[in-house]
Amino acid sequence: MILTMRKWRDGQAVPVDTTGQLPSREVGEGELLWVDLADPTPAELRSIGKHFGLTPLGMADVLEPHERTKVVRHPDHLSFVCYAAVGDTSNDNEDQAEAGFIFNMVRVSGFVFERLIITVRANTDFSVDTLQERWLEEQRLVRLGPSYLIYSILDTIVDEYFNYIETIEDRLEDIEDLLFEKVLTNEVQQRLYNIRRDLSHLRRAVSPMRELVIDFARHFTAQTEMAGYYDDTYDHALRASEWIDSLRDTISFIVETNLSLQDTRMNEIMKKLAAWAAIISVPTLVTSYFGQNLPFFGFNEHSGLIVSSVLLVGSAIMLWAAFRKSEWL
Repeated sequence: MILTMRKWRDGQAVPVDTTGQLPSREVGEGELLWVDLADPTPAELRSIGKHFGLTPLGMADVLEPHERTKVVRHPDHLSFVCYAAVGDTSNDNEDQAEAGFIFNMVRVSGFVFERLIITVRANTDFSVDTLQERWLEEQRLVRLGPSYLIYSILDTIVDEYFNYIETIEDRLEDIEDLLFEKVLTNEVQQRLYNIRRDLSHLRRAVSPMRELVIDFARHFTAQTEMAGYYDDTYDHALRASEWIDSLRDTISFIVETNLSLQDTRMNEIMKKLAAWAAIISVPTLVTSYFGQNLPFFGFNEHSGLIVSSVLLVGSAIMLWAAFRKSEWL
């Protein structure tokens, strides 16, 4: 487990002892304490939860690996669970688009008291360095207490969604360029499936973020100065969710268009086969007729060969011209 702590007094950072025991949850007036736990074990979480007096229900949400995004109100604090998208380093950059899952979802949960925030990151892939830089630049807002810290966490997570949604859109555009050139190959269809899987994976994290942002905005409704910030984050979460839905519709459109193009190409092939079958059937009929072992006009004469040949070639040419004019060939 990696433990990080920061403390502010009237918006100004003050030293905090990170070598000794954990600080008390009773933070002084005008002070704000942030405790971050990265990649803790269940035993470490339970120990810290007992130290800060966290409720069993809140601890259960943090320990559950597949808990949905939500905010839960407890008697003296809030607990929350959400998911941040981080780059997948298990694949090379060149292979990511082919393998799918260009990102992983990291669970970010925490507890919000009046002057204390505890965040729990499932692993260190989601970095808090950017957050600390924002808090250092916005000391005026840090003075407002946990509201700005929570906002910056949510805003950072939501803004990162856009990077991966844009990457997925680029991958879709590449497939759209191939759509009218030829029938999608198995390889391209596999890429399309991977994109749909990535979108579903991302949608499960993005869609509930709107409600989570609203819940926090309502909790901090007394701090009117932060209302605009939460509205902006809500707008970003809404845009990300709508963008994902739009890309899902695009995938459905690509699949339907591909099926329609396949049907059109199949109809063209059937028309050509029918035309050639008609062209072949007439000469077959003529040769069958003249091949009867009975005396008829031109039987055993050169004129019979000439008449039959003219009928063969002439009927085939006439049918070919007719089908060509009707664009069957």
